[in-house]
Amino acid sequence: MKKIKTQSAQPFSTADAKAWLRITHADEDTVVADVVGAAAQAWEDATGYMLRSTTFQDRVTGNPDGYLFAAGPDVSLVTVTHNGTAYTVTTSSDVVRIAYDGGRPRLIVKNKSVWTSDGETLIDWTAKPTDAGTVGDVPVLVKIAVFSHMGTLYENRESVAPVMLHAVLHGWRGIAASHSWVGL
Repeated sequence: MKKIKTQSAQPFSTADAKAWLRITHADEDTVVADVVGAAAQAWEDATGYMLRSTTFQDRVTGNPDGYLFAAGPDVSLVTVTHNGTAYTVTTSSDVVRIAYDGGRPRLIVKNKSVWTSDGETLIDWTAKPTDAGTVGDVPVLVKIAVFSHMGTLYENRESVAPVMLHAVLHGWRGIAASHSWVGL
């Protein structure tokens, strides 16, 4: 089960969100900031495509060879700890590496003699966005999807029903198809 250890600030400013919503006053800046944050979090949760640098820790039993990272698109290892021994991962590491084999990144154990089949492995890893055609570090189509959801949340903030939220997320399928690790 992965848990978030650290996370950078979300990439969308209140000013950008207000421009998208065509709001010119400051009366609802707090509401706008909350709504854009909720929309960005909904995207990350639904797709596994991280909009900000996020460091996770995941706990697995035994040999972590083939472990699939649950978020992306760009993944880097921080440390891998097996039965209390921490392995710092560098580009020249002879212990583990990350493979991008046409889909979700996965962990490859290079030195199999280090790992036992029992015991606990903690994997600290960071996921962050990296794509061409971006606004900052977020692809333009992803920004449009998040801001469209934000607009719906803002417009219906007093009467948001779960069914309506699901329908909005359903509208992300086309955009998310090229930016998702978990599938919608």
